[in-house]
Order: sequence, then C-alpha cells, then structure tokens
Amino acid sequence: MADYPDGGSILYGRGPDGDLRHIEEVERGEACNCVCPDPTCGQTLIARKGPKRAHHFAHKRGTCEWAVEYVISAVAERVVREAGAMVFPKLTYRNALADDEEELSPSRRMRIASVSLVQESGRGNPDLLVACTDRSGAVREFLVVICLVHGLSKKSQEAMRTAGRDAFAVDLRLLLKLRKEEQGKHYDREKILLGFQDPGFLASVLTEGDGRCMSWVFNAKAVAAEKESERERQRQLAEERARREREREERRRKAAEKAEADRKAAEQRQAEEARRAAEAAKAAEERRAEEERRLLERADKQARALEKAGAGAIAPLRLESTTMKPYALGCPLHGRADTVAQCGAYSYSTAHCQYFRGMDRSFVYCAAPQNT
Repeated sequence: MADYPDGGSILYGRGPDGDLRHIEEVERGEACNCVCPDPTCGQTLIARKGPKRAHHFAHKRGTCEWAVEYVISAVAERVVREAGAMVFPKLTYRNALADDEEELSPSRRMRIASVSLVQESGRGNPDLLVACTDRSGAVREFLVVICLVHGLSKKSQEAMRTAGRDAFAVDLRLLLKLRKEEQGKHYDREKILLGFQDPGFLASVLTEGDGRCMSWVFNAKAVAAEKESERERQRQLAEERARREREREERRRKAAEKAEADRKAAEQRQAEEARRAAEAAKAAEERRAEEERRLLERADKQARALEKAGAGAIAPLRLESTTMKPYALGCPLHGRADTVAQCGAYSYSTAHCQYFRGMDRSFVYCAAPQNT
C-alpha cells in the first residue's frame, strides 16, 4: 500500500496495565503513558489531541510498519468476542464434473465459542483464532487473517493449505478503495486509517457485514467436496472408457461376424460358380460328344450311301496350319490329290480328280481304289 508506507496514525495505545486505551481515554502528549501496541515495536506514544486534526496516537520517534494493522486485529478480537458471533465468507469449491465453481454455503453469521489472538500467518499483526461448535458438539477452529496495509503472501497461503488449517482472509483493501473513491483525489489519509480502527466499523464488517471483503484461503469441507467431485469425475470417466471399450468390442465382434459371414458367402459363391462351371463343362462335353456321335452317324450313313454309289474312301477335311486352306487328310491317292482344289472338293467339281464323289463340312468322299 503506497498510501501508507509507515503504517499511519493509530487510535489505540497500550497502557501500563497492558490493556488497549482509546485516544479519548488518555491525557494529551506523553502524559498518556502509552506505548505502541505492537510488542515488536513498543515505542513511546504521544497523544495528539489538537483542535485541527483528528485525535490520534503518534510514535515519539520514527514510525511503525505494523501499528495500524496490529490495532485493527486487537480491536477486531474484542469486537468479535463481545458479539459472540462472526460473519463467515461464502464457501465455494471447484466442481470437477461441471468444471466450474459451485457454492457449498452462502456468506452467513455464525455463533462462536471463543476467539483469541495468535501468530500463525507469519505477519506483523496477529491473527484471530475463532472456534465454533457444530450441531454435533464438535469444535472447529478457523484462522482469520485481517489485511489492510500488507496483503497475505502466497507463501503464507500455501503454508496454511499444506498444514490443512481452515483459514480465511478479511481484505480491507477493497473497502479502502471504496472510501478513497467516495472522498475523491483529496481523500483524508489519516481519517480513513483511524476509521478502520473504530470498533463500530469493524463490527459492521466482521459481525454484521455481507462477507464481500472475505475469502477462504483453505477450508476442509471445500477440499473434501473437490476431492469427491474429482472421484466422481474419475468414476464417470472410467465408466465412459468402459462403455467405449464395450462399444469397440461390440464393433470388433460384429466386424468379425461379418467377415466370417462374408467368407462363408464367398466360399458358397465360389462353390456355386465351380458347380455351375462343372455343369457347363459337363454340358459342353455332352454336347461335343453328341455332336461327334451325330457326325459319326452322319458319316457312317453317308459312307454307306457312297459305298452303294461306288465310293471307296472318306478323307477328313482339315485346315493347313500355315495357309489356313482346307486339305483332304489321308487322300487315297497318297499326295496326288491331297489338296481340296486338286481333288475337286474346293470347286465342287471333278475337274481335277476323277474319283471325287462328294463332301460335307468335315469329309471328302471319293471312289479311289483303297490300295492306289
């Protein structure tokens, strides 16, 4: 807080009996017989009670960094003890399922069993240790850290979390900002500081306020809720992973079944195609055999007919492999009339062979002597 480098004026001093004395309860000047409330300082105080400035205590020599916050903590302890109650901040936790902040309990005023000043946060001013009794009768303690000039360091916050100490901070800097905005750029620094030390102001914040300047540093219930939400998130994630694995396994099973069905169908198709091919081959063979049988019958019939007509030989017709011209295979004239043209079959005449008697698609019939 750059506005208050020396801690500022204070409203209370510590008397010879160790009790806090309000500025209006003591004599002016050093006759107040008071010292700085901060035991680490302990300097002699002078009671400033002039007609122009607000009445306050000032250090006789030098300044004190923690004087204002020490007085605020000490007065706060008295205010809370007398009220027998204190306002607690809204409690939230990080819901891992919703990935958002959720409220466990609103800011509320709670009865307290006791309150005392302790030194736990490692700061120059004391903290409040507040004890509350729950419905079961169990006592639960809360550390209350009040900040104005000096904020609560991250190191101190981490130490509280590590120790598992339920603690919340009362950050008066928000209210300080509002006061400055209300008074404008010519705000009264000293008056604001003294006002923050007033019991009425502290009561309005600590025992009657709405908790707007309070925030939890650590709360076991919030941590438990976060852990539970994380466990539930992990459980749901595990269920989701298991569900996806079941779906993958089902897809793999169906794929395997389909592959097996496809394989069997392919085998059936192949078997059917093989059966059809075999049947077609058999039918073709039967047709070929039938055709040969018919040819043989026709040749035999024609041979008998030609035999009656005087034909002595039947020569099969073939194609020359090189010229692709027909020739009479096994001509009885032994080469003298092998070609169809020579034997007369090609021109359907007997111009070249006197023994030609006729022909069909496959045979040439002639009357040449068998032993020519």
